[in-house]
Amino acid sequence: MTLISRLEQAEAGSRELSCTLAKEIGWKTQAGELGADTSSPWAWWPNFTESIDAAMSLKPDGHAAAVGTMFGNCSRKPWACIWTPEGEPKFHAEAATPALALCVASLKAAGYE
Repeated sequence: MTLISRLEQAEAGSRELSCTLAKEIGWKTQAGELGADTSSPWAWWPNFTESIDAAMSLKPDGHAAAVGTMFGNCSRKPWACIWTPEGEPKFHAEAATPALALCVASLKAAGYE
């Protein structure tokens, strides 16, 4: 199962998913590569899958993003859309939470499948 599939199917974000995402994209701390021990209090990385602010940092430079939710009796999931620098709304995603949707849309915009 791909990372995008895992994010789309997750019921909620988690530190484990955020760490998996960070490793997949090669995210580095100031000290260097992300450690393998995700249980360590010293293994810090942005909580991409639970924080919209952290997920926004995944958006490619020059792109714009929008995130939304539906309310009431609507069955649509939270969504995110990434616009290209030319203003084209190109990368759309739905997931269980806005942060997860933004992670998926950002990964798609960055070329991940």
